[in-house]
Amino acid sequence: MQTLYNEIIGLPRTYPGLAALRPQVVYLVGCRQFNQFCCTWRALVDPDTFCPFCPTELERRERTPLRVCAGWMVLENEFPRPDVEKMLLIVPKRHLLSAADLTDEDGMNIVYLWTVCMRELDCAGGAFIGRFGDPRVHAGTVPHIHANVIVPRRESGMSVPLAKLVDGEYGHREDYARLRQFASILDGRGVEWLFSEEGVRETQPAIART
Repeated sequence: MQTLYNEIIGLPRTYPGLAALRPQVVYLVGCRQFNQFCCTWRALVDPDTFCPFCPTELERRERTPLRVCAGWMVLENEFPRPDVEKMLLIVPKRHLLSAADLTDEDGMNIVYLWTVCMRELDCAGGAFIGRFGDPRVHAGTVPHIHANVIVPRRESGMSVPLAKLVDGEYGHREDYARLRQFASILDGRGVEWLFSEEGVRETQPAIART
């Protein structure tokens, strides 16, 4: 907990490039909201307790999956983007971190739940996106493997980032500046606050009950 805190607080003022950042830090670079930054941080440090897709956190938050199929489930996205009309997540119940560990049965469950999501979203089209591996070559913010089923806002011209470019283009300098801003807010509260009952209550999304 303290190691990551010291690393984040000690980041250089100017963007050093992704190669200079550890994967844990890169996950935090992609967070667009302070609440998401806090939830991701807790999940990185203590996934057994705070991974947003694992049983302990789901039970504590009283989150009910929209659909369950064998070892997989469909969840609502708690951190919506402004350019997304609707978004659902297809998530394994087990804390799966590597796409190499997916089985044939996992593949069948994912495809089945994808069809469920399309019926649930009742849309003309959209995107089905899964990210995996080192976050320095994708734009995810949660290590737990999952797939996104997205209906974009047509008028927004949504562009889904699939990678954080090493040269710092595509807004990643701005992402890094936002990370440092979030770190400054947290520094004012202290890392102990982040894991306290008060900190968790203040920075988690509203409990979603279905």
